[in-house]
Amino acid sequence: MRRPPNKAILVVALVGAALSASSRAQADDPLIPLTQWGSQGSGPGQFMQPSAIALDPAGNVYVVDTNNHRVQKFTSDGTLVTQWGSLGTGPGQFNEPRGVAVEATGSVYVSDGLNNRIQKFTRDGTFLLQWGSPGSGPGQLNSPLGIDLDHAGNVYVVDHGNSRIQKFNSSGDFISSWGSRGFGPGQFSFVSGLAVGARGDVFVSDFCFAVRTFTGDGEFLTSWGVCGYAENSYPAGLAADERGDVYVPEPDRRRIEVFTSSGTSVGALTFQGDGAQYWEPFDLAFRGGEIVYVVDPGNARVQKFALPRPRRK
Repeated sequence: MRRPPNKAILVVALVGAALSASSRAQADDPLIPLTQWGSQGSGPGQFMQPSAIALDPAGNVYVVDTNNHRVQKFTSDGTLVTQWGSLGTGPGQFNEPRGVAVEATGSVYVSDGLNNRIQKFTRDGTFLLQWGSPGSGPGQLNSPLGIDLDHAGNVYVVDHGNSRIQKFNSSGDFISSWGSRGFGPGQFSFVSGLAVGARGDVFVSDFCFAVRTFTGDGEFLTSWGVCGYAENSYPAGLAADERGDVYVPEPDRRRIEVFTSSGTSVGALTFQGDGAQYWEPFDLAFRGGEIVYVVDPGNARVQKFALPRPRRK
């Protein structure tokens, strides 16, 4: 199995926004390119391994710029608004941040991978609070990756190195955790990303080619995919829409596969424009039922697409 590029384990931290019924994907539906921005580098608007993306209620785009140890905020069309972060251990600094989520009030949560903590900011990057420390106890973290929020503002974190999911309130108080290393129901081999569905179900991607579903309290519901490093492309991350469909980027296959909440494949989204042979979708976020933003770390860019119209009822 091919691993993600560079030394960092890239993750997708996604905020699943509502998709209308008319936007459900069909087999190999081509995405419609609208615009793109970014290039390799460390200047304003450039990226070094962008790994996660989220939108705020106003449509601004937040991108985790992992190897530049920062978060960059853009307008919906890619104009840089602000940025914050640098390499370090102090408040507002990062060491390979891996995931981002934005709540309805605009607060921004960032998983700070190698600092083993979560940091919370205002929408413009002012530091608010942090929690977490290295370890395997309740509330401790080992290389946190994906992060998402439920409608109540609870924060779900992929605790990658501990092969579990942890749940906190918006102030960072520990609520619960679940998972362990393994291939059985409720276990994880190489847990990577998560998304909270509209009904509160938690979808978790595992690099062993599986997606696992839980209630918001960690009760195992179902899983799909094959653990064993033999089939399919590793799932980088995922997003869930209001009707329960789950969108899973597959970088090796250069597509985003779409499943029902029970794991039935209902089609895929693809990119067929210039550079499609190098496309590596790793993260995505939706705006309404028409627009999708995709992080392409191998090309150090963000792409904005219109979703195709469906070919089935």
